Amino acid sequence: MKKEKVLKRVIISVILAVLLLLNITILVGCNYSDKEVDSLRECGTMLCDDIMSKKLGQTFRTTTNKELYDFTREFNYLLCYDKELDCYAIINMNSGSIMERSSGNVYEGYLNYKCYYGGFNSYFYENDNDLYNIADGSLFTSIDEAVDMFKDYSINLMDMSIEESKFKCKEDIKNYVDTELKQDGIAITKLGRDKANFSDDVLYNSFVLCNSMYRGPVSNNPTCNVEGYTIGFSEFNKYDGSTYYDTLFPVNRNGTCGIVAATMLLQYYERHELLNTVPASIYNQAKTSLRDGGYYYTSDIVSEIVHNKIAAHHSNGGSGSTYVSVKSAINDYFKEYGITGISATSSASWWGLKSAIDEGDPCIIFVGLCNLYYLNNDLTTYQKEYLNGGHAMYTYGYTLNAVNVVDEYICHAGWTSDSHFYSMTYVAKTAIAGNVRMLY
Repeated sequence: MKKEKVLKRVIISVILAVLLLLNITILVGCNYSDKEVDSLRECGTMLCDDIMSKKLGQTFRTTTNKELYDFTREFNYLLCYDKELDCYAIINMNSGSIMERSSGNVYEGYLNYKCYYGGFNSYFYENDNDLYNIADGSLFTSIDEAVDMFKDYSINLMDMSIEESKFKCKEDIKNYVDTELKQDGIAITKLGRDKANFSDDVLYNSFVLCNSMYRGPVSNNPTCNVEGYTIGFSEFNKYDGSTYYDTLFPVNRNGTCGIVAATMLLQYYERHELLNTVPASIYNQAKTSLRDGGYYYTSDIVSEIVHNKIAAHHSNGGSGSTYVSVKSAINDYFKEYGITGISATSSASWWGLKSAIDEGDPCIIFVGLCNLYYLNNDLTTYQKEYLNGGHAMYTYGYTLNAVNVVDEYICHAGWTSDSHFYSMTYVAKTAIAGNVRMLY
């Protein structure tokens, strides 16, 4: 009996020792060696340089990089900063997606610390097991509490990014860099913007208004004056074959960008004769045909009437809209006019956008503070504009980066210009707060 007890103790000790060894092995596996970190940095940097060079239309060369951890305690992101351009990008080390990019270096002054990335506008550094906000240096919480609170969020953020990518892990990116971006050990950088994908067959760099209603150089875009505003318009046939002239998009008064985008969205289905989203009663209210350079009242214009009808179903007359409130206003508009077989739905972030566009359905996106890039009328260069407030835009296409991942969405910003194609406005996928799209 005594021998059996001793044997049991030995067996238990061996099992515990094995388990402890396995546990140590697992923990060590979660921490990269200096050599592994350097290799990951090299791969991430080369991919980021390639994607950013294409995006900006000029060479992006990382002069400073820094590994960034998320709340799974893993090195899942990489900061890349080009000193000459004074521009940074944060790349996902598993999916190859650029999570965000902007001017400056958000981690400047903290590169000697262990740094964390919690998504857009969430930057932290670790000191004595506590996390501090980089924005103002204030104490956030302990690293252990942050992991407990935000681990699931980090996992979901990563899963969303990987879902749209052919890359599923760091090894996939390494293999791609080794085979596609290196030639005899030298990185290959490709310039020029990514090819665009649209919800119908239009050429890349075409002048796209309300998806495909008008194409041509800016100088040939006809305009009309409506109560002091200059806006573009487009010609189309309706019902009896007679010609109606109608504004492409209504005037954005008092911050009604969400309603402007909704009007453009409904006109897309109406003009392509996909669904009757503008009833005959509204056309009957449009008493005057527009003429180039003429002066007209909004009560005469179909898109302005649709705009005002939708806005009437929205609190604050359509200003301060969100993806939830615009969805509700559209559905109330459908209900008012007895329009059936179609309804609006909404989602947070960019969820559902790519699949909708692939199926031929444009959408509305809502963004906050971010950079917009729009095409100049030379059809080659792009202008950057910082958006210092929330905005909603009609969205009809997207770009794929070098690794076939959705990178930016292409929108009509709802503005007019003699020198820019606001109808081809690019915004980073990760800047999108929410979207509205149609179900039918």
